[in-house]
Amino acid sequence: MPRLLLLAVMTLLLGVSALASTSCPTLTRAWDGTEDPGELARRYGIPVKTLIQANPDLQGPTPPRSLVIPPPSAGWPRHVVKKGETLWSLARRYEVSLPDLRQVNQLTDDQLRAGGSLWIPRVLPTPPLARWLAVPLPDGRRGWVPGEAVLLPATAPLSRAEVVVLARRLEGTPYRLGGVTPDALDCSGYIQEVFRMAGFSLPRMADQQFEATQAVDLEEARPADLVFFSTDQPGPSHVGLYLGQGRFVHASSSRGVTEDDLASDWFASRFLGIRRIAEWCEPSH
Repeated sequence: MPRLLLLAVMTLLLGVSALASTSCPTLTRAWDGTEDPGELARRYGIPVKTLIQANPDLQGPTPPRSLVIPPPSAGWPRHVVKKGETLWSLARRYEVSLPDLRQVNQLTDDQLRAGGSLWIPRVLPTPPLARWLAVPLPDGRRGWVPGEAVLLPATAPLSRAEVVVLARRLEGTPYRLGGVTPDALDCSGYIQEVFRMAGFSLPRMADQQFEATQAVDLEEARPADLVFFSTDQPGPSHVGLYLGQGRFVHASSSRGVTEDDLASDWFASRFLGIRRIAEWCEPSH
């Protein structure tokens, strides 16, 4: 019995060791302080707050000389090595540096074995959809939709410009109180769904979105910031997405998702301010 117990313990420890060796590694890379933390986080597919938590010195008076880059929640993508592939060709294909590839895969040389796998320390772009996609209909028949018309959630947080493009794709959607799908949307449902598809998380209601974001001056507003209004009740009760040049897009109760001007009398008299999601705010010093 003692021998069998010892064998069982050894087997368990070996299993734990093997599991630890296959866990997704972090990446440590040099940083000269000039790269925008938001863009850096986007490249690696992690929220800015995750990058800051891993690098507390980002909020200090002296910028760190290196950054720890945690893997995204789903882990780094994996690549199965094919015959003839080299580390250099894979670095070029995936637009990652050779030092990054060597580090996360703990390589002591550049020799690769066909059939082996490598961590790829970056977020890979979503493969393009087919030109036409089959859609099963409720009655059992099959229909087709153009691939370019399909909206898919982002695999990594989108840039501001991409969020604006996504928001504009929903223009013309009718308004419905409580609506949270492209069939019909209310104002906060529209904003929540745009940011969900863009790889961010926001609360459902306008007042909650107001509390979850940070105020910025109108002069410093940038496209994809949020604009808030007090309409049918005190406090933030209506929200839209800023486009720049005083324009914004929102889900209007009378016209659906449409564009308007902040300077128009109705909106100017009810304007509460512009706010920004935490991921796009500069770390406080």
